[in-house]
Amino acid sequence: MKFLFSIYNPKLPVYYAYMLQQVEYNPAKFHDWVFRLIRTNSPIQSVMHRQKLVWTSRAKLLVSGQVLFAGIYIVINLFLVKGSELNRSAIFVLAVLSVPIILELFLLVVTFAAYRMIVKPKNSRLITESASLFRNTNATKIAVIGSYGKTTMKE
Repeated sequence: MKFLFSIYNPKLPVYYAYMLQQVEYNPAKFHDWVFRLIRTNSPIQSVMHRQKLVWTSRAKLLVSGQVLFAGIYIVINLFLVKGSELNRSAIFVLAVLSVPIILELFLLVVTFAAYRMIVKPKNSRLITESASLFRNTNATKIAVIGSYGKTTMKE
């Protein structure tokens, strides 16, 4: 129930954008994260317990796009329903209640398209450039692994 009630937080678009930012805009990892919250019944606010959303242009676009999409979704539902005031009120309530699910689906579609057309090709290009750079250098390569001390070792 914690998760269910938490998704009606007005900051939901910010939490979704934060989650996407943390998984490097990978739609599959985002979807897995949402379902992990559902399985563990964790509130959506729990995703930002260590860090905050970095307001990059991409994050601003995601948050404003979600708000705009949710508004359009609710307005369309209101105008499509003909009939009594009771019917229109019921549709309005159902539309508002379904916004979190609609937003997740919207984000999955948008991020899947962006991931396939922008992020994945960019990452592939960077990997190719890095491999070429490492191949063409005579410098000694050192790998430092572990959870702590990498920056200190590098410096």
